[in-house]
Amino acid sequence: MEQIVVRTVPRLKVVSLRERISDFKEQGRLWGELHGFADQSGLVKTGPGLTLLHSLEPIEVEICIPVDQCPQHDRFHVRVLPEQLMAVNTFRGPMHNVSEAYVEMQQWLKEKGHTVVGPSREVYIKIPTNCTAQNQNPEPVHVEVQFPIGADA
Repeated sequence: MEQIVVRTVPRLKVVSLRERISDFKEQGRLWGELHGFADQSGLVKTGPGLTLLHSLEPIEVEICIPVDQCPQHDRFHVRVLPEQLMAVNTFRGPMHNVSEAYVEMQQWLKEKGHTVVGPSREVYIKIPTNCTAQNQNPEPVHVEVQFPIGADA
């Protein structure tokens, strides 16, 4: 793991799909659906995909693809994620070990006394095709785990 840093993440226009799921494994289905829509619609991706974790119980995730333009749709939503001050932990290694970045982040937040002020983000900088935390793919990934923190940081 690299050192946790605090930085401002710029606003980001995304097309997203938000759902409550019973298990994190279900994210694969959501990603398939969102990528299918993006491909069918001819969307131009402007950055790496990311997941927002809105809650753990029940699990509520929002998967996002950064875009410039997107047609209106009933199931998929276009919105702008605001500029935010984030604590960022960079993870490089097998995806099934990404939880280590969360443990390290929680300890760091507690030690520093920071308050989380919104959903965390998992930004997929480099990730092999069909790689999930559950399938034990040994190929290394590059993921940023981001937690929004108050301006008192």
